[in-house]
Amino acid sequence: MYKGTYSDGNYENVWNSIFTTCELFRALAKDVAEKFMYAYPVDDDQNITEYLRHVRKLPVDAKEIF
Repeated sequence: MYKGTYSDGNYENVWNSIFTTCELFRALAKDVAEKFMYAYPVDDDQNITEYLRHVRKLPVDAKEIF
């Protein structure tokens, strides 16, 4: 999974590496949260993932995000 966080610079591969990074962070953060008895912010995780999906779908010439 760590290897998947690197990209060759290709536009789609960069996005894939971003989402792989998010997956890796999520897995590690949940383990750390559990170890130290913290609540993992699932809502924040879902919101940022949805935001990234939205941004990924924007046209190249977009002037605004929303």
